[in-house]
Amino acid sequence: MTFLLLYWRHLIVILALTTGGWLGYHKIYNIGYEAASKKYEAQIADYNNKLDKRINVLESSSTVLMEQLLLGNQGTKNDLANILKTIKGKPLYTIDTKGQCKLSDDFIKAYNDGIGRVNK
Repeated sequence: MTFLLLYWRHLIVILALTTGGWLGYHKIYNIGYEAASKKYEAQIADYNNKLDKRINVLESSSTVLMEQLLLGNQGTKNDLANILKTIKGKPLYTIDTKGQCKLSDDFIKAYNDGIGRVNK
């Protein structure tokens, strides 16, 4: 108790300095935190905008690719239908006098036409 009575002024000064230091530290910390927060929020917003643009480009590209794929599939379907129409009801192979199987002329023509379409 005598310690408090003898040094009460010193204890109040130490308490005031400690409180002032603590408040000053937190004030400086909060200023730095807010500055860093603003800086990185701007960077994140910029990154998100770039990412959204990339996503939009990819979505539009994939839409175009899907349309081209559907058109290509339709073309393939038409080509196969034409080939089937050409060889329908006609023999695909013939057997010669030696007993060997040979492809018919109609099948060879349809096959070569198909190869020609693919190579175009």
